[in-house]
Amino acid sequence: MSRHGTTTAYVQDKCRCDTCSAAHYRYQKAYRLRRARGEPCLVDVGPARAHVAALREAGMSMWAITLAAGWQSRNALYTMLGHPRITTRTEARILAVRPHMERRDDAYVDAGPTAERLRDLALLGWTLRGLSDELDMDTDTCRRIVSGERLKVRRRTALAVLKVWAARGGTPGPSERTRAWAARQP
Repeated sequence: MSRHGTTTAYVQDKCRCDTCSAAHYRYQKAYRLRRARGEPCLVDVGPARAHVAALREAGMSMWAITLAAGWQSRNALYTMLGHPRITTRTEARILAVRPHMERRDDAYVDAGPTAERLRDLALLGWTLRGLSDELDMDTDTCRRIVSGERLKVRRRTALAVLKVWAARGGTPGPSERTRAWAARQP
């Protein structure tokens, strides 16, 4: 079921209430005006696909891109990207999405600052096993973040590491072996 008061509800769900009818009428009026002015109504989907690929590379999920573009269903975005041409309005909605628009805890962020904080704690002597237990994380994952193998981490992981780093930063840990290991990391 589409959101009420939209052209989609009018066309796909066959809702003929006043709100949906008005939305469809406004859409059709704008469409006819663009046609009369000679403006393109359909454009190549290539730039939109490239932008979505860049957003995915930046760590956004398809769901986050869908929500940031103003849709309620990922299927709508997948369907539109599957066509050779899309409307100018759809293209504008997709191209308006920016990576910083995603603020969910499970969004991916750059692992660099998180790796630096974990490395700082290891240089102070805090063991990765102890840190990973405190962060509720696998020890191997913690090691891969510190060594630079992981380029992205979840936002919640970055925030948890920041919290531990702020609490423990500047106080020496118990492990001399961890200090030596961290000093050898790039």
